[in-house]
Order: sequence, then structure tokens, then C-alpha cells
Amino acid sequence: MLVFMILVTVCSALYSTFQSIVAGYAVITFLFLFLGGYVVGLTPIPILYINEIWPSRLRAKGTSVFWVSQAAATCFNQYINPIALEKILWKYYLVYVGVLIGVVGFMFLYVPETKGLSLEEIDRMFDRRQTNEIVLDAAEPQENNERHIVDA
Repeated sequence: MLVFMILVTVCSALYSTFQSIVAGYAVITFLFLFLGGYVVGLTPIPILYINEIWPSRLRAKGTSVFWVSQAAATCFNQYINPIALEKILWKYYLVYVGVLIGVVGFMFLYVPETKGLSLEEIDRMFDRRQTNEIVLDAAEPQENNERHIVDA
């Protein structure tokens, strides 16, 4: 999405400066590609992350905050974007380039990768209060009722 938004910005500047028809068509193409990335990456993932990863006690609150922020963003996009595009033209796309850079930085620093992990491993990753020890009961009863402790 960041790459396509940068390309939209550059092509919009070229179209605005030189009235290049090719740059105008490129803006439309890159906007469609940007929106394709948005639909695949940012439409389903955040709400799934909240509903699948967050603990049950926070799920409803997180979902509510997510949908309120989505509604606020939709209102902003519906009412502010046309005014800003009219006033500062293609330079307004630089705002979205900055936002996308911020999103990439946030995700890199604060959103851990959970691919290939079990639910227990994910739970340990997010719940800092748990210890690193997992107690496993032996499959067969032993004479002295020993419990095996495995350091995770």
C-alpha cells in the first residue's frame, strides 16, 4: 500500500505539473492497486487480530474501540478528504504516505508475528504475567507422584 500511495503521489504531481495523460491513467491504475492492497490487508486483518488474539476479557472492548475508530476514519475520509484535495491538490497524498509510514513502523515495533505458533504460545507472548514454566503430568502414574517441570 505504501509503494502504491507513493506512486499515486508522484503520478498525481506529474499530471498536475505537465498535464500528462499517461500520468493520469497511472494515477487511476495505482489507486486501484492501492485499494486492492487495502481490501486484502487492512480490511479483514485488524478485526481478526482483535477477535482471535486478544483475551476474552478485552475482546468486546477492543472490538468496540475498533469499530468506533473505523466510523471516525470513515467520516474523516468522507468529509475532509475532498476539501483537502481541493485546497492542496496532489500534496495531500503526502499525508497518507506519512500515515502509512507510521503504520508500518507501528506494526514492525508493536505487532508480534504469530504465524505458526500454538494458541498457548500466543497466550504466553501476550500475557506477561505467566511464568516460563509449564507443568506436565506424566502419562503413566509413577510411584512417587513426581511431576516433570519443563522450562519453556
